[in-house]
Amino acid sequence: MKTILSTGIAACLAATLLTPSAAVAGDWLQTATSVANSMTQTTTANTEQPMTQALVDLAMQQLNLTQTQAEHSLGGLFHLAKDNLSSSDFSQVSDAVPGIDALIALAPAMQEENGLLGSLMSHAGDTGKALQGANYMKGILDEYGVPLEQLLPLVELASSYLQQNGNEEVASLFTQALSI
Repeated sequence: MKTILSTGIAACLAATLLTPSAAVAGDWLQTATSVANSMTQTTTANTEQPMTQALVDLAMQQLNLTQTQAEHSLGGLFHLAKDNLSSSDFSQVSDAVPGIDALIALAPAMQEENGLLGSLMSHAGDTGKALQGANYMKGILDEYGVPLEQLLPLVELASSYLQQNGNEEVASLFTQALSI
């Protein structure tokens, strides 16, 4: 916050010193305020993204994925975990990865299976839920050109990351929620 204030003050000073005439000088406060506000918004956005970007970078390096593939695949995993966990359990997961909502927003909503297949899956309990989750992730991986063989390494990578940034319990909640 101190850096933002000193940068904002520097922007105000620059606007004052660089203003060529008194006629334009009346706008210096508005210009300086606009600059300071945009800097604050950028700084806020940047402080929310480093954890998710570190995870995306890890997936790109270790699994040889593109940025888009890593973001959407991880977003799908966390979306699936969010759907399968209670809100209090998922808050533990999201606390371990600040900015996780940006990844989840990239994932499509899970579609409910209708007809006979939907009925069978709903009666199959945990097995049906696991099949729905696997089908959901297969759709995302297919859409972004990620081989299906990358699913398990992706889950392991995200779980390991959660273990390092949360704790063993958080990683366990995540993997149990996926059950794929």
